[in-house]
Amino acid sequence: MRSEYLADRDDVGFVVVAPEKFGWEEFSEGKFDGSVDVYADEARNVYKHFKTNKGGYLMLAMPSVIKAKWNADKKGFTGNLKGDGWQLGGTWVLDKEGQEQFAFTQDYFGDRPDYNLILLTLGVKEPRFDPSKVKAPEKKK
Repeated sequence: MRSEYLADRDDVGFVVVAPEKFGWEEFSEGKFDGSVDVYADEARNVYKHFKTNKGGYLMLAMPSVIKAKWNADKKGFTGNLKGDGWQLGGTWVLDKEGQEQFAFTQDYFGDRPDYNLILLTLGVKEPRFDPSKVKAPEKKK
């Protein structure tokens, strides 16, 4: 999960907050090296705090959403139809005091932050992260 930019940084933690536990097996199968804490927020307090939205049927027809789905499938990232698939999320970087240093809230399915901006926020100089090269990890057998 950690990129080459953050592999030796013990001052950076990764946390995933999901709206529920549906699909955790598929989500975590072979994808994390133990460096990520995963939590379920069934009350949606994190989503309320960061003012995330829910998607809708019309979003499914957006060219950017269709392209994101096509790219995800091509790279081996699959999903399931369990749980609340309409919840949009985001990416936030907080400092040790809990102050927001970077914020990104999804506007549509497949929307993602500029990963190089995140790395700059974390103090990485001249990051050159290319998300097009990311592939889904092999699933554990």
